Amino acid sequence: AGTMPTQLGKMTAIADEVVLGTNLISGTIPTQLGNMVALRHFSLQLNSLTGSIVTELGRLQGLVSPLELEFNHFCGDVPTELEALSFGYFVELAEGSSTGE
Repeated sequence: AGTMPTQLGKMTAIADEVVLGTNLISGTIPTQLGNMVALRHFSLQLNSLTGSIVTELGRLQGLVSPLELEFNHFCGDVPTELEALSFGYFVELAEGSSTGE
């Protein structure tokens, strides 16, 4: 439980995966996570994240699976930058509408 530390975005050499699903993480997604461009799998599903989805996540071009953001409490539009992700993304918005590509 708790918020996601911005320092996680400084771990740019991580080349495999970060799986933070089902950890009761709250707050917003730090923009610094977009710096983790070497990631191959990234999951933030099943937490209590709020706010907008940051456009910086569109920089995660090395993902070999969909970016997993579903089952949080995001609001606003899904950034168009996520459309550049080769394997797409899973998102569920707080208003109850779901989006995924």
